[in-house]
Amino acid sequence: AFGDDGVPPLKRGDGIVVDRGMAQEEELGGPLYDVRFDGDTAVVRFGRDVEARWRRGDGRGGPPMAPRDAHVWKTSDAEIGGRMGRLAALDPPRWPADVSVEGRVGGPLTVRITDLRSGVSGSASSEEVL
Repeated sequence: AFGDDGVPPLKRGDGIVVDRGMAQEEELGGPLYDVRFDGDTAVVRFGRDVEARWRRGDGRGGPPMAPRDAHVWKTSDAEIGGRMGRLAALDPPRWPADVSVEGRVGGPLTVRITDLRSGVSGSASSEEVL
């Protein structure tokens, strides 16, 4: 079934792009308006503008279809996008911290941060040398 192989399931509002394997053609995609499953096959509907562009490029005049060997890329997830939007709207936490940055030619760059409220500290060093 769809999703058993670790591929995220598709749902209404998700964004996808379909690469039909033709380098000279525009990849078509956008937000999904409808998703139905028939076994391991997903039947998706885009908005009218996306489907109209697909029909113009397809030349068949019938319902737009992706070839069986087309690559489908999930470009956005409606649920994650909603959560990230709410998170981005929050005021960032602010508290005093002591920050030091140290580095020397031939050595790593090291950053140390200490939360002055709790005393918790941490550090990280670059893998590359300066």
